[in-house]
Amino acid sequence: MPLTEESVRAQVEALNRGRRGDAAARLVAFEGERFKVSFSDRPVGDATCADEDFSMLQFLLKGATGEDTGIVDVAHDEDAGRFVVSYERVAWD
Repeated sequence: MPLTEESVRAQVEALNRGRRGDAAARLVAFEGERFKVSFSDRPVGDATCADEDFSMLQFLLKGATGEDTGIVDVAHDEDAGRFVVSYERVAWD
């Protein structure tokens, strides 16, 4: 399965299983091979720190699509209590 908006959305939903709405990750943008996901800034589920979710999404996407992704940028919105993480598909030579 290629890296598409639908495949990213499906893996974000998989990451969210069993989470409350305020702790759920959300796909906030998808443009070609780049996308942004908003995460709670508090540890959720089995994670011991909030940034474990950032890489867990990458592992889920690799397993589901076979595609590698890299984190390009992380912004913290302290007022909202959320991180917005920008990802990009990685093309290996």
